Amino acid sequence: MRIFLFLLLITISFYSNANAIWPFVIMNATSFAWWAILIGLMIEFLFVQRLFKIPPKKAIKATIFANLASAVLGIVFVGLFKVVPGLYFFLIFGLGRLGIIAWILVFIFTCLFNVLIEGMVYKRGFKLYTKLSKKLFWSFLLANAITISVAIFSLVIQAMAK
Repeated sequence: MRIFLFLLLITISFYSNANAIWPFVIMNATSFAWWAILIGLMIEFLFVQRLFKIPPKKAIKATIFANLASAVLGIVFVGLFKVVPGLYFFLIFGLGRLGIIAWILVFIFTCLFNVLIEGMVYKRGFKLYTKLSKKLFWSFLLANAITISVAIFSLVIQAMAK
C-alpha cells in the first residue's frame, strides 16, 4: 500500500508541475516577476527559432502558446504543486517541509513535463517537427532547465530582499 501511495502521489504531484514554476513565482513574489518571465520567454524563443529555423514572428507565437499551455496547467494545479509533494515527503519520510532534495526533484520533473507539454504544442499546434529526436529532446530540456533556473533565481533574489 505504501508503494502504491508513493507512486500515486509522485505521479500526481509531478505531472501537475508542468510550468507551475511561473505561477509559483507570481503567487509567492513580493513584486511581480516580469523580468524573470520575459528572460525565460526570450531564452525559449531563441531555442525555438534556431532549432526549427523559422521566422521570428512564428517563433514568438510558438513560444508564447507553448508556455501559455504549460502555465495554464501550472495555474490549475498550483495547489497540488505546494501540497502533494509536501504530503508525500511527510508520509514517506516524515519530513515536515520541502527540503533541497524535494526542490531538486521538482526541478527535474518540471523540466521533463515542460518538454512534454511544450513539445506537444510545437508538434501538434505548430507542426514544427514530426518525431522528437534526441537533439530536440535535449535542446528542449536545456531551454527549460535554464528558464526554470531563472524563475528559481528570481525567488531567491526576492527572498533575500525581505
